Amino acid sequence: MKTISDTDFNCAMESFRVAKELLSGYASRDEAVDFLIKETGLSREECEKAYDFLIERDFKGCAN
Repeated sequence: MKTISDTDFNCAMESFRVAKELLSGYASRDEAVDFLIKETGLSREECEKAYDFLIERDFKGCAN
């Protein structure tokens, strides 16, 4: 099994927090998903799932 360091884990959580903050700035879910599609080249379904995952979680307690 592969392990992850505390530093790498905290870095990933901070990235999630920043992504959520960015996506929350859009006026609608559709606008945010369109942004994700443009930036990642992923399908609408993948971007909708990613959006929902990020928006539904609280990353505020994650350490830097």
